Amino acid sequence: MLGDAGAPWTKEALWAVFFKACTGGVGGVYMSHKQLRQFYKYTKNVEHCTNATIKPLCDTFKTVYRFISSVRGFKSALVALLNWKKVCMKIDGVEYSVCFRDALDAIRSEVINSQYGDL
Repeated sequence: MLGDAGAPWTKEALWAVFFKACTGGVGGVYMSHKQLRQFYKYTKNVEHCTNATIKPLCDTFKTVYRFISSVRGFKSALVALLNWKKVCMKIDGVEYSVCFRDALDAIRSEVINSQYGDL
């Protein structure tokens, strides 16, 4: 099982949300922060407008920032699970932790090929 029992991506009702967040961006890769904000707002509106009694997104993530943080956690959990090593790069005096494009492609492939319950 990926992550701990409290990891939101292990909830069946949210699996499709995390799947879309990690594969729904340009070129089939994860969404940008702006896209994640729009996706959160859209999904929250759908839950509200349909008068859904069960609102998995709204009940789990009270703010867009918690949602974005959880998407980052999901991607990080995949990187850790696949044992990919990160590289630290200094750009203009700022140190960034990055992984190679092949690692990102492998993560995307793992997300696309996984089913709820695999993780």
